[in-house]
Amino acid sequence: MGDELKVVNPTEVLAYGKRLNTNIDSITTESNGLIADVTNVDYHGTNAFKLKTDANHMTEQFAKDLFQRISTLSTNVASATSSIAGSLGGQRVSINLENNAVTMLDPKPDDGIQIADPTALTSLVAAVQGRFERIRTAINATKNLPPNDRTGWMGAARNSCEHTVGQFATNAVTATNNAEQQLVDYLTKQRDLVVESDVA
Repeated sequence: MGDELKVVNPTEVLAYGKRLNTNIDSITTESNGLIADVTNVDYHGTNAFKLKTDANHMTEQFAKDLFQRISTLSTNVASATSSIAGSLGGQRVSINLENNAVTMLDPKPDDGIQIADPTALTSLVAAVQGRFERIRTAINATKNLPPNDRTGWMGAARNSCEHTVGQFATNAVTATNNAEQQLVDYLTKQRDLVVESDVA
């Protein structure tokens, strides 16, 4: 509504933009860590190469999907907040994606030596779960907007931004949960097969 109270505290809006970028940086760090954890686990041989290749494909698909959502979020947040730049003396909120790249790693090809450490695979599952939890935390933190009162940010731009970020967080958390379950189930199954067998 055009006649609703509008408040923009530039300091609060700028701080939110910085928090948003920090959260995206965290998601990038944990996504790259996830790929590295899977690729570098102490597990080698024919089955290990297949596991690492398959797990890398899973994490790559997850990362691509998540960062497409982040790219859309960046565009929508900038659009939702563009009107505050000139009208009320604030700055539009923008997400800098220049340094947010996910780097895929190539698993070491099978060299004929079969090495399987069930403890390493168990630790990998725990590490993967930790990565996904930190990604979820960073996603949910994007919803930490300035106060919706006279000390922070009020009005249509804030409401639009809140809706955009809330929608992103809900969908991104669901995608993260699904990716985690798929990858953890796959790794756990392989770990159990290693425990039951004598070779990788």
